[in-house]
Amino acid sequence: MPVCVIAYAPRLLGLKRIRLVYIESVCRVSTLSLSGRLLYPFVDHLLVQWPKLHARYPRCEYIGRLT
Repeated sequence: MPVCVIAYAPRLLGLKRIRLVYIESVCRVSTLSLSGRLLYPFVDHLLVQWPKLHARYPRCEYIGRLT
């Protein structure tokens, strides 16, 4: 979380747009983690590994299971 806040700060100041990508843990099957829920409005890409999460949170991108 602190790294994402620091990376988002230049965007707020209009200096530079740093892309934020968050990959949700494979153990989160039906709901996002607290970090995922807090970052959901701010990240450019939120990647999930379960289709149920993709259906529940439309801005997420379903990528399948990472190995």
